[in-house]
This record gives sequence, structure tokens and C-alpha cells, in this order.
Amino acid sequence: MFIKKRSLNYTQKSLLLSSTLLILAMLLVACQGDFKGRKSNNIAMDPRDVILVPGNIGTREVSEVIELRNTGEAALDISDIYLEVDGASGRERLDACDFERQMQDPSTILTPDVMPTCTLILRERPALPISLATSQLKQIVVTYRPLDGVETGLNPELVVESNASNGRRITATLNISSGLPDVSGNVSAIQFPSSGRSSENYLLRNYGTSPLSISAVNIVLNDPENFPAPAGGSIEFTVDSTEELRGSSIDPGGYLRLIVSYEPQDDGVDQAHMVIESNDPDQPQFEVLLTSEARPANLEIMPTPVSFTHEGGMTDTQPVTFYNTGLRPINAFLSIEPADGPFRINAADNDSFQVDLQGEQIIRLDYVAGPMPAEATLVVRSDDADNAVNGEFRIPLVTQLSASLKLLDVDVSMLSFDGVAAGDSASAMVSITSAGDAAVNLSEVVIEGSDAPLFTLTGDQSGMLAPGDTRSFEVTFSRPADEAVANAYLANLVIRSDSDGGDVQISLIANP
Repeated sequence: MFIKKRSLNYTQKSLLLSSTLLILAMLLVACQGDFKGRKSNNIAMDPRDVILVPGNIGTREVSEVIELRNTGEAALDISDIYLEVDGASGRERLDACDFERQMQDPSTILTPDVMPTCTLILRERPALPISLATSQLKQIVVTYRPLDGVETGLNPELVVESNASNGRRITATLNISSGLPDVSGNVSAIQFPSSGRSSENYLLRNYGTSPLSISAVNIVLNDPENFPAPAGGSIEFTVDSTEELRGSSIDPGGYLRLIVSYEPQDDGVDQAHMVIESNDPDQPQFEVLLTSEARPANLEIMPTPVSFTHEGGMTDTQPVTFYNTGLRPINAFLSIEPADGPFRINAADNDSFQVDLQGEQIIRLDYVAGPMPAEATLVVRSDDADNAVNGEFRIPLVTQLSASLKLLDVDVSMLSFDGVAAGDSASAMVSITSAGDAAVNLSEVVIEGSDAPLFTLTGDQSGMLAPGDTRSFEVTFSRPADEAVANAYLANLVIRSDSDGGDVQISLIANP
């Protein structure tokens, strides 16, 4: 038997299609509402692993900033922020250590009587509850300060509770480090007089954040070929109470006073190193140079002059290097004359600094070019530099379009007459050149200083030097024949002229 299918007419088909579309539209609206309700509001915390290393001065407090950010599309509602540690019966909140809950000003100085039971403090956080829009962030400041007799709970964490899609409870681990020791000293070298017994105090410091343990203090001859121990004798340098120093400990920020002595047993320069062994991970063997060599601390400044490119409306920056040739620090103070001109010290650099022994310092000078080229002078004042004439250096600042300059170039900054025997003499030459594009007038070349009578000078010491001209002088040192003890002698050769770079001073030195 055959059953005949009934066909739908056009009207019926249209009604069926309309009904289907209506149902789909209703489902789509419902789904859209559901999708909207499911937009994420993820929370991001940075950092999640916080290391707190206490300082070594004052309250020794250290603070770290933790950022909370909404990385989702929907609002993020934060309901609670607190510190938590292991307690006797499980995890415990540290609400007593929350500045916001205890209504403390975040700028309060953490003296021991402020929250005296809290070493870990929630110093800054937003008032709760708080809602963060998409990409909005808030900062939390956690502070740690060690307190005598107060223990920090185990496994401390910062806890944030919210309605975040990626976790209703998110934590940051707070790691409290005892820190590391950092050995240092008040100087990197000790210079002793070349004759007679003498002693110097040396301050061994701990700039770290945990105790510095001293395991040994020894005097070592690092260069025995040039600086040997006296025949049949011991090293001329000693450190008092060396045995007692072994096992000493220096607290963070503290120091230990060492007394270093020198007693020469023969003629000549002596040199050694004091080697301090400790638990400093970066410098387990810390060395200090010990020497009887008289060596001037000269400050060499390069280049001279400093030349800038002149291009209207543009700024040209040039570096200037300061090098300390000596064995003691040199302090320098900079200024520019005139002060209101287009030359200035770069804003990122300091106008005063210390150059450590045989170290260097680089500063940058800016030239803001105006319509016309300009000139100026960098004045470097220093009472520590042995080659500073009247305590200062004058460095011309010029452009390629500047007027003619009077400049003197000297081929040495120091003359050494070491090892001259009693009654003998030695000579050395100094040459100066007119290095500018204008003539330089020499007014005087003299030897100055308390030991100046032992040095003599020969050569034409005045007159005009045309550009490119060179003049030489001979300096002779004569060691006294009746000298009972070999001493070191020092003087200065001073060249005075109308050079734009000022007068020049050359150190003269004669070690035994």
C-alpha cells in the first residue's frame, strides 16, 4: 500500500521559516546575555615572589611594591588584602601589622615603638572593598624591618581575595633574606713615610646586610722581584693583633679598626699587600696596597681644550675624563665661567665627585648652540690634586668657529728621580709646545716646595712661543751626601704663562 505524502504549500512554508528564525533570534539574545555575564575579570599580581633584604643603617627597614592589575574585561572586585603566616593552629592573619586597619600614616617612621610586635608590615594598600576597571592597577607596599627579640612567622604571604575568574585567592610569597656581607675599607692604599717607624689606622667596613666574618689578615709580597723582603729579615709591614682578628665579626654597617705599621730595615722603596680573607662572596680576599713610595696624586684631565660642534639650535655633548695617577682619592668641584652661557654640565652628571686612586671619572658637558659661537672655561677646583696650580685647573671650552687660542702642551705630568744614591745627581727633561693657533708668552718657570733647593732648572725660562714652537728644560736632582737616612723628596715645577688653559704644574719626586 502506498501512502501519499502531503506537500506544504507556500504559505505553510513561510510560516515554518518565520517560526524557526524567531526561535533562533530568541536563543541568540539569551546566549548573548549569558556570554556577557561570563566575561573574565582576571587578576594579575607582580611580583609573586618578593625578596626582602634589610638595610644596614637606621631602622634597617626595606620595602617592596607589589602591583595588582585587572587583566580581564569585566570589573574586578577586591574584597580583602592581608598578610598571613604559619601560626600555632594553622595560618594566621597579621591584621595588627596593617597600617590601613590600624589607621597609621604610611609615612610614619618605623621606630621600635611603632607596631612593636611586627617585623612584617602591610604599609600601604587601597581601602577596601575596591573595584578595578579593565587594565586598572593598584599598588601595595610591604615593609620588613628586623626587631630584636621579635620573630617573623614562618612562610609569610601577601593574600588578595577577589571575584577574579582566575582565582578567588591569590598570594605573593614574601622571602626574608638575611642579606650578604660586603667588605670595604676607608682607603684602597696606605702610603707610609720612607724613613722611621710609622703607623696608620685602617677602618675595615661592612657595607652589607649580614655579619662579615674575618678568617685571616695577612701581609703578602705580591711582587717579590721588585720589592723583596730584606735579607735575613721579615716583611717591613705589620698588622697589630693579627691573631685576635682571626674569627672577628663585623655587624652590618659596622667597622673594625686595624693598626698597620711600617718599619724600614734597608734603603729603597717597600711595597706589599694586606690581604683580608672573609665570607664576602664577591671579594673573599680583599687587598689593600701598602707602600713607602712617595707618589703624587695628579689629576689628569682630557681632552684639553674641549671642542664642540657649533650648529645653531642644536646641542652637542662631549665627554671629559678625569684620571687620578696617585694613591689617594682626589675630590673635584666643577663650575663653568661664565655660568649663564650656552655651556653646562649634563643634568645627569654631578658637578662634584671623588676620583679613587688610579681611577677615573667621566662627566659630560653640553653646548646649546645659539646664533653665534661661544667660548667658556671649565674650572676644576681641587685641594687634593698635587698638580693643581693654586688649587684649580682651567679647561677651555671652544667650538670649531672659536677665536684663536693660546695653549701649552707639556709632555710629562711628573718627573721621577728614584734610586739616586747619596751625593749623586740625576737629570730629566721637560718639553713644552705652543699647541694653539696664537702665541703664548712665558712669564716664569720656577721650582717650588719645601724640597725645591735639591732641584735645579736650566733652560730659557721666559719669552714668546709662536704656534708650534717647542722649548725644553732640564731638571736636576742632587741627593745630599750627608743624608743619614734615605728620604723621599718632592717639589713642583711651575710654568706660568698667558695660556688660556692656565698655569701648569709638574710634580718632581725622588724616592730612595
